[in-house]
Amino acid sequence: MFSILLLSIIIYLSIIFYYKYRHPFWYQQPVDFLFTLDTDEGRIGMLDYNHRYKKGFSCSTWSNKENILEFLNNHFQPGGYTFSYTDSCLNNCYFFKISRNDEICGCISAKSIYSSIKGIKQQIFYVDHLVVKGKYQGQGLATDLIACVLDSIGDHVYLFKKDIQPLPFKYFCKYKYYEIKDIGGEEQPNEIEDMDLSKINGYEVLVRDNENLIFLEHEGTNSILFYTNMTSKGKPIFEISYVENKQIAELSVNFIRKNYPTSIILVNEISGTNKFYKTKYLSENYLYFYNYRLNAVNPKNIFLSLP
Repeated sequence: MFSILLLSIIIYLSIIFYYKYRHPFWYQQPVDFLFTLDTDEGRIGMLDYNHRYKKGFSCSTWSNKENILEFLNNHFQPGGYTFSYTDSCLNNCYFFKISRNDEICGCISAKSIYSSIKGIKQQIFYVDHLVVKGKYQGQGLATDLIACVLDSIGDHVYLFKKDIQPLPFKYFCKYKYYEIKDIGGEEQPNEIEDMDLSKINGYEVLVRDNENLIFLEHEGTNSILFYTNMTSKGKPIFEISYVENKQIAELSVNFIRKNYPTSIILVNEISGTNKFYKTKYLSENYLYFYNYRLNAVNPKNIFLSLP
């Protein structure tokens, strides 16, 4: 019995030291680590931590849209996919850059969006576009960029997504992306103004950005499309975020095909919408909160439309 207890303590301490020395930045941050014993959900108080920025580099806000788009299109390609970004993806975003001798070495963005987490409405910031030029990777510049966001925007809840590989602490949701195969048909749904998602389903986590949402209706059933503000090889990318049944699911594809005939259509496990389609698997993604602790959530219990 004692040997089992001793082995458990050794494993526990080994995990702590591994994360402390392998990921020193994350170890000092208010995130929910694998070895966290306190599982209470909700706000985690900001730590008394003053980040030491790399010498020779400087972080600052960035507002030149033309330069931002050029940098993203040259350097920000999550998962190795080839994306192009349009200026609409910069709307209402705070951008930050890290530079050395007038050379831009990396960037990051944050956008204020609406959220409801287990019935509690609050402002959160979605963090995106974190990228460091290849020759500067491995020097800790990403941590400088993240610290710049926190120092500039302050004590808020932050949400971010990691493509393909998880980060070194607990995610609150893991989900898969799929590409939808073609669906035939000509019948079109009606485009409507808005939908009250809280009346559709009791989602544990609801995050929405109204700017890019298209609401559809047919015979009392609804669906929601999300235009991603990205293109792939010149083709616009849509996500189908929510559908109520198979018929409106098929009509949603018809709607996109008619209005945006060259588009790529994606769906994921979030809100359970993927069950209505024949799909091709693309990748796994992971969702995290910074400064907020939330135990694992089933992707079917989330509605998410990220900018």
